[in-house]
Amino acid sequence: MLFCVDTCTAFGATPSAGAYGHVADGGTKIFRAQGLSPLDKWVDDHIFIHIQHEHLPKYNELQKEWHKLFASEGLKQTGSRLWFGDLSPDNSQLEELSEDCSHPLKDLLNDSPRSLHDLEFMMNMQDIDKLSSKLGILWALSKDQPFRPSTVYIGFLWDLNLMVVSLSTEKTGKYLMAIHKWHKRRAHILQDVQELYGKLLHTCSVVP
Repeated sequence: MLFCVDTCTAFGATPSAGAYGHVADGGTKIFRAQGLSPLDKWVDDHIFIHIQHEHLPKYNELQKEWHKLFASEGLKQTGSRLWFGDLSPDNSQLEELSEDCSHPLKDLLNDSPRSLHDLEFMMNMQDIDKLSSKLGILWALSKDQPFRPSTVYIGFLWDLNLMVVSLSTEKTGKYLMAIHKWHKRRAHILQDVQELYGKLLHTCSVVP
């Protein structure tokens, strides 16, 4: 078997996100196959959700049902976005997932040391790091966030208890500062327009 490494796609170049995306896609498939799921990722930004032991059997049963549905419906595409899903049973909302749910979640309670809080759940950060080390995946540890009901992912604050997605405090301050700087100048070059447009477009995902 021959492996070719493209040394020309430096991080920051236009095609680099897609190049890394293929590697990250492979990594997420391995994590899911090992029962470390649910998880989602955007380029190099990953989010893992751990489930309490008492709910694990029920969740795996739901995964089986979803997998049967997705196998019959197939992978769907909206623009450049690939997804699995369908309308809810009452057709009131679209249920969308980024995986086909083909692998059951595993209870990794005895695989690594854990805190009293983590004893309630099927996996913890040590389980993720253990597999990551085997795969040679290096995380930016400074960006790690502990498991909790509310967390920041792709610049948004996801509150699972309230079922609300909002712009994070950090992003809000950053974008407001960009708007203030914009108003201080009478003229702007194309790059200024593109940068502000990109920031405001990002907020549109959570603004009704």
